[in-house]
Amino acid sequence: MSGIDPRYVINRISSTIIRKENPSINALDVLMSLKAGLDQHPSITNELRERYLNFISLARKEYDAIAKNEVQKAFVYSYEESAKILMDNYLDNVEAYCNKSRLRDPLTGEEINPDEKLMRSIEEQIGISENAKKAFREEILIRISAYARKGKRFDYNSHDRLRKQSRKNYSLI
Repeated sequence: MSGIDPRYVINRISSTIIRKENPSINALDVLMSLKAGLDQHPSITNELRERYLNFISLARKEYDAIAKNEVQKAFVYSYEESAKILMDNYLDNVEAYCNKSRLRDPLTGEEINPDEKLMRSIEEQIGISENAKKAFREEILIRISAYARKGKRFDYNSHDRLRKQSRKNYSLI
């Protein structure tokens, strides 16, 4: 049997819990407490102390990697939701533009013209010129109709240029 005494680990966790400034603890608090207590442990040699500090450092790196991964997942999920909402808004505006109709504002209920600024901001990102915007929007509307006839739903992954731009945005995260 080798390694650090389990009683030492339990005592360090306990000392972390009873500190008055912390209403709760997390893994980092425990790692810091283990590290701080190594100097006070009488049976730990300098060689063992260095070894344990390396273990604590390794645990911290793994914890950081897990936390980074979780944060990135949250951002990607958030980005996916935002991209879907933006693209649905874009498609509604394209449909209204091509049909020469108006949209209903979801907040006020009033009828508004299609949002040219929104449509152009998306189209410019995928390289659609001002002169080609009408043809591109009509192409999108034709695809929406084709998908609807097949009982499918058109989204930004259904169009090559929109999908490629979306992937570029994912790589920025």
